[in-house]
Amino acid sequence: MAEEISKPAATQPFTHTAYLFVRTGVRKGRVYGYWKDGGRFREGEEPFAFIDMLPRGGWDGRVRFVRLGDPPPENEPRAPIRPGAETADETGADDQSSD
Repeated sequence: MAEEISKPAATQPFTHTAYLFVRTGVRKGRVYGYWKDGGRFREGEEPFAFIDMLPRGGWDGRVRFVRLGDPPPENEPRAPIRPGAETADETGADDQSSD
């Protein structure tokens, strides 16, 4: 009795890169950190994500999928905040003093 063996359907290639947010600190309600490349994702009838690493510490569960070829996510650039500064005007970003 001959058995019919069928080949599995060809899987689609991955279409996105998965970035995981790694938290490095929290200050006055703001979360600081960076996005780390953590895996791949493909769209289709059955979406599939392959995460090949998980950060040891600091990962807060956020995952962002970016289409292959697009730039990785970045944090908004912020002027450094001086210790004790309460507003953005006190950051020193526009300080023109020559002292």
